Amino acid sequence: MNQDRANAVRDLVTRVYALAQAGDFDAIRPLFSPDFAFVEADDLAIGGTYAGFDGYLAIWSEIARRWTAVSSRLIDLTVSDRGAVGIMELDVVSAADGQSYHLEIAEQFEVAEDLTIKRIKPFYFNTKLANQSLAI
Repeated sequence: MNQDRANAVRDLVTRVYALAQAGDFDAIRPLFSPDFAFVEADDLAIGGTYAGFDGYLAIWSEIARRWTAVSSRLIDLTVSDRGAVGIMELDVVSAADGQSYHLEIAEQFEVAEDLTIKRIKPFYFNTKLANQSLAI
């Protein structure tokens, strides 16, 4: 493994997390590759592949429609010279029922050769609970 590149991957993914949490999508745009995809599991209420930066904005819009509040914490980040996996905890409030939900997810980041994010793929520990929180 190329340690310098792994460190650059860590910096990139950490920056994306910080910018997403701040809602600074304009600053995120150049960090994504032209063929970027956000891939949600098909069995989720928001399942599917969201292509390009417009797809990234679309998934955030859909999440904002389904969750009235979101608090996230990055628990751990494991990196290589090809990508990263972030372990996160989310506390969300469902727009449908007003209930609070605690969700645990892992997000796989695939990083392109030019150090841009090519793919983000979340994995929810409890998809039943995730779907319940995402219901409309």
